[in-house]
Amino acid sequence: MRVTVQRKDGEPPAPFQIVLTEEDGRVTLTAKNEQSTDLTETQVLNLIGTMPKEPATERGQDGVSITAMLASGRIPVSESVVRRAVRSLETAKKVAVVERADKQKKLYGVIGS
Repeated sequence: MRVTVQRKDGEPPAPFQIVLTEEDGRVTLTAKNEQSTDLTETQVLNLIGTMPKEPATERGQDGVSITAMLASGRIPVSESVVRRAVRSLETAKKVAVVERADKQKKLYGVIGS
């Protein structure tokens, strides 16, 4: 879960994530610093450009899904952070939805590659 602190006076601290994990019957609550948005966007852009492409259901272009990016283990952030980065990259016209795969999941591709 992403946490953003608001203050009346002064500059608020950087956003962070609270992560709840369970291992061997023990539950642990930890706070993690969030990576900068630019770094996350760069990582997501690199993943979309370098990961193996998933086949599209129609005759469109193959691409990379958010699910595949997370499953690769190459980006240490939550699904919501990846989705936010993809939306930002779409707005900046660096990536686009190239097609859809099974269950209508979106496949992304780098624009201009």
